[in-house]
Amino acid sequence: MVRFRALPIESRLIFLDFPGIGGSPFSKEFPRYSDVVSLYSLVRTISLPRKRPFPPWLCRRPAGWWRVWLIGVFIFALWEPASLPLHGGERPLIRVGLDPAWPPFSMIDADGNWAGMDVDLLQIIADQGRVDIEIHPPVPWPEIYEKALRGEVDVLASTAYSPERERDFLFTRVYIDFPVAIITRRDRPFLISFEQLAGHRVAAPVSHVVTDFIRNRFPKIQLVETASTAEALESVSRGETDATAANLAHASHIIRERGLTNLKISGLSQHDFPLRLAVRRDRPDLQDLLDDALVRVPPDVKAAILARWVHVEYDSLVIWERVRPYLLSAILFTAAAMALVLLWNRRLAAEIGRRRLVEADLAGTRDNLRRINEEKSQILAMAAHDLRTPLTNILFQMEVLRMRPRIDKAELDAANERITEQSKRIHHMVNQLLTADALETGAQPFHLVEEDLREPVSKAILEHADHALKKDIRLEFFPPKEPMRARVDAYAFAQVLDNLISNGLKFTPKGGRVRVDLITSDEWAELRVRDSGPGFSKEDREHIFTKFRKLSARPTDGEGSTGLGLCITRSLVEAMHGQILMERPPEGGALMRVRFPAANSRKRNRTT
Repeated sequence: MVRFRALPIESRLIFLDFPGIGGSPFSKEFPRYSDVVSLYSLVRTISLPRKRPFPPWLCRRPAGWWRVWLIGVFIFALWEPASLPLHGGERPLIRVGLDPAWPPFSMIDADGNWAGMDVDLLQIIADQGRVDIEIHPPVPWPEIYEKALRGEVDVLASTAYSPERERDFLFTRVYIDFPVAIITRRDRPFLISFEQLAGHRVAAPVSHVVTDFIRNRFPKIQLVETASTAEALESVSRGETDATAANLAHASHIIRERGLTNLKISGLSQHDFPLRLAVRRDRPDLQDLLDDALVRVPPDVKAAILARWVHVEYDSLVIWERVRPYLLSAILFTAAAMALVLLWNRRLAAEIGRRRLVEADLAGTRDNLRRINEEKSQILAMAAHDLRTPLTNILFQMEVLRMRPRIDKAELDAANERITEQSKRIHHMVNQLLTADALETGAQPFHLVEEDLREPVSKAILEHADHALKKDIRLEFFPPKEPMRARVDAYAFAQVLDNLISNGLKFTPKGGRVRVDLITSDEWAELRVRDSGPGFSKEDREHIFTKFRKLSARPTDGEGSTGLGLCITRSLVEAMHGQILMERPPEGGALMRVRFPAANSRKRNRTT
């Protein structure tokens, strides 16, 4: 049995040797000694009047005693009663139950003594002098919990609130709070929410509030009960279960102490783990007393307790002041791309989970799930590979700027242009992903209006002129003299032009040619884009419009490719009631033909 008691008052007396006064005792129970000493100095400067206003017995020699009398009056005026016992007599004794297997909050150290954050906090509360605290001998948590229900223990430390527990206990204010962590093996994919644990075997300690929470809110999770969090973590480490959920500080301490190096913090749920003191329902006076005691614990003392028991490692942060504008733009583009990848991944994972439950008995489910999983792997691989090159170039340019303290304007402009070019590549990749997602989910709006196609084609030619000039490629367009009108969505048609022209420039070698033509007939308004590149192989023709499919030909100047351009183009064309065809001319290269119903054709009337 461990008992915390405040030191008795008589053992904490100090003596102030004032001039003219013998050693006079003043208890440390009076916290404002500096006020008393200052007051004494002030009183000493007061001279007695000729006609003494006090009784003769009070003014007898030595004259200093009247000053002592005044000091005593002010001492009682300044005395803070917070350090007095709750009642006039003995301080109340609070019997506290702790969990011996709950590090770093409460545990038994190598010498067989209680240790942990809760033990330090209880000692601080006892030192306030209002209560005595007695810790129950170590027994397993379910047993100490039952003792509290029977009234053999007054208070349970580090207890999380739940509606079920509120029927049996009163709860103090929160005195420490940590998030709930999801722990898996390192070779398993990341699981960042309880919803993703549906269908998995999750180790859960009995009588823990997180276990009750999962059981009530997520019935599709298969719970495997264990005696403690340590056993749950070891179960995951051995591969007997898929994951476990626990208080972040508690789980991190066990993983570090037991050397469970094959485990990782897979994610932090949105649910916190606030800890309180649970008090017997028939002792509301203890609830008020402990709430007041917790408020009196200074924040710096709480911080010192956390620093002693919770170890956090911080990675070094490098800040490059000179290249902050360039670095900020790169971070924004990268964060947007990664956020999109995570959202895409979560959507696909949710789709896979739903189809496994709803379409398990259908013959086509297996092939559909395999396709979705392949798409997920492809987009992750594509994002990691295609974003790495421009980001590496940006970082290289910034490192060059940092290492050279003096740079002339020409070199700075050249570096800025290279960084801008790489940023545009990232922007183009992100736009391709956003467009593909919008088309697949039906979120892409289309507003078809009658438009002369010569103007948007001329504008697209100008936008790609610099790219063609850098590669020494002739980019040709001879607009027809007569207007060529068709009903299209202006934004979608601009994307079609951008994808087809950039695709032709990408695969055409230096010195080659890319030609754009507009041809009209009674039925169709046709756009043709022809290049002098290697063209398409037989295998390419079968999969050219497949999502994330990259062709056998490679870009001639190191350009990036997401494998989404032609897939997006076909979807946009078909949404505008058009057709897209691919041909290989006898003279070589590739010819892409996009046809829309002419403004006054019968086909347009049939398709709209």
